[in-house]
Amino acid sequence: MRNQRGLQCASYCEQAHELAVVDTDSARAIACARIATLASAEQRHQRVIGIGALLLIVAILFAYVWLPAVRERDRLTARLPQLSAQLALMKTQAEEIRQLTSTSLIAPAPPTIANIDTLQSAFGDGARVNLDPSRAFRVVIPRIVYATWWDRLGDVQSRHQLQIISLTLQALPDGRREVSVDMLMADQTRPSGSPAAGSAK
Repeated sequence: MRNQRGLQCASYCEQAHELAVVDTDSARAIACARIATLASAEQRHQRVIGIGALLLIVAILFAYVWLPAVRERDRLTARLPQLSAQLALMKTQAEEIRQLTSTSLIAPAPPTIANIDTLQSAFGDGARVNLDPSRAFRVVIPRIVYATWWDRLGDVQSRHQLQIISLTLQALPDGRREVSVDMLMADQTRPSGSPAAGSAK
């Protein structure tokens, strides 16, 4: 009887040991599965963060680099016809000025001698006329239509036989064909240093 009871106890112990081993293996398997699940979730989380950061960089580049560049291109494209017209006008003016300054004026004796009053009257109230130290007339017109200035200049040259010594002509940016003028004119028939009659006030 004692031997049978000992054998039964031994059998129970072996079964308990086997159950303990099985439970341990199951716990390990469950733990490994949970660790793998957590690792997979962490990887997915890192991928989501990476994709979000990439999208944020793309949005910043779009808003601060590409979009301003497109707007500036569109602005320049819209202004291109105006810039082309201004360039054509400047080329025309440059050619006329080149002809004006390179051609010697040959005319009969003027009926009147140029002075500040006559030039002021010829170029209009917007002009400022005075004598510089070389006794040449300096004419400054802040704003005048180019065609009007051209006509008045031709009239002054034909009446007083004046020659342009220097000329600065700038197109104004309002697109109405207006210019600012700063020029020196001298009477080629008068000896150097001779004052103009009626120029002093």
